[in-house]
Amino acid sequence: MKKAFLSILILFSLTLSAQEFVDKEYYLIDSLVLEDLPKRYQLLIDTSISNYYGANEDTSQMFWIENIVIACWEESVWTKYNSLITDRCNNFLAHSNMLSAKEIRYYQSRLARAINNEAWLLNQHGKVIEALNKYLFSLQLKEKIGDSLAIANGVNNVGYIYEKQEEFDKMLECYYRSLKICETIKDTSCITLALNNLGFYYRSIGENKKSIPIFLKNYMLQKETNDFIGLAYTCNGIGGNLMDNGMVDSSIIYFNEALVLAKEYDVKEIWSFSYLFLGKSHFQKGELKTALAYSDSALAIAEKHNIIKCISRAAKLSYQVLKTQKKWKMSMEVYELHIQMRDSIKNEKTQKATIRQQTKYEFEKQQLLKEQDIKEATRVKEEKANRRNNIQYSGIFVFVLILFASVFMFGKFSISSKAAEGLIFFTFLLFFEFCLVLLDPYIDKYSGGEPAYKLLFNAILAGAIFPLHAFFENTLKKRLLN
Repeated sequence: MKKAFLSILILFSLTLSAQEFVDKEYYLIDSLVLEDLPKRYQLLIDTSISNYYGANEDTSQMFWIENIVIACWEESVWTKYNSLITDRCNNFLAHSNMLSAKEIRYYQSRLARAINNEAWLLNQHGKVIEALNKYLFSLQLKEKIGDSLAIANGVNNVGYIYEKQEEFDKMLECYYRSLKICETIKDTSCITLALNNLGFYYRSIGENKKSIPIFLKNYMLQKETNDFIGLAYTCNGIGGNLMDNGMVDSSIIYFNEALVLAKEYDVKEIWSFSYLFLGKSHFQKGELKTALAYSDSALAIAEKHNIIKCISRAAKLSYQVLKTQKKWKMSMEVYELHIQMRDSIKNEKTQKATIRQQTKYEFEKQQLLKEQDIKEATRVKEEKANRRNNIQYSGIFVFVLILFASVFMFGKFSISSKAAEGLIFFTFLLFFEFCLVLLDPYIDKYSGGEPAYKLLFNAILAGAIFPLHAFFENTLKKRLLN
């Protein structure tokens, strides 16, 4: 009876397992529970895999795998397909001698994209050093390919990591480099992203004279290209600058525009901050009831979606409003929330400082290794050059000796005086050139590369050879003419 029960249990477990996981051979990845995914993702995966098997070329199949990575935000799914792309690209590139230049470029670009996705995920999980290294490696591949738009986006991603780690000099270098590339290739969406990053940085440090022109330029570009999510960010940036300069009524217009766009496109972060900024604007105008309503709305969305900075700032605004209204108990409750979130942000900054030190150490270590590699490569190159030069010098010297020996041997033959003079002149000319080649590094060292000094050294060398030429000419002419 026990055996029968055990057999049924095992059979049930196997059946359950078969129901949970789809066929790995067909879907290309393991542990995929398709029925647990939202319907839109089920349809996406089924359609993409069906098209994958219907494709005749490897590049077309890669397209359909990548389609899942781009459109599916389920981490347990897209990461596996992304790893599949990485493995396949590496396998193809390992046999690059069998690929055309176009195919190599294609697989390199897809590999760069896949590594970029890995970097993004690492950053989301707080593994900043690993993320930065992945972003830099992805950028190297993009630079190797020469894809300007991909390079601009890659540089921007590296800049984003530096910004989060408060490495602002490196961040600005990246953002301005990205902007320059975007403007060169005239890609508007790329330009607006770079401008947006720069505008918000300058606003964060209070340099409104720099941020306002950037935001206004971005505002026009984003309207022209229907980049409404980017436009919402920019509206908040412009509104913030206007509010800082006392133009509160004008700032409210831009904050409301940002709020409408955030609601329409369901961007919770912009949504919550737009409410917060509207609350601040009305608080400055003394409209306390309206300010508190906006602050409460910001707090509700921020708490629901764990937007810590907005929670802290909205709680602080509510405290200020309630304190002004002399609602002491309520004000202290929200003030405690503000302090709690503020401490959380401080802890995050402390963690970032630690990571920055680790990052600095990693960079210095990598730089040292790179310098050592360069030195070693230079040493090997110099050794090869010296070996090659020594062989050539030896060959030339032997050839000159053979030439001199040949001239002496010509004494056995009767030749004309002009032929003898020409032969002797050619031999000494070749000897003179050989001396110049041999002594050139030393002449450069002592002359400093200045033409006048080099000419002087050459003249001294010619003067030293001239008596020898005269002596050998007389001696050899006698042998040749007798």
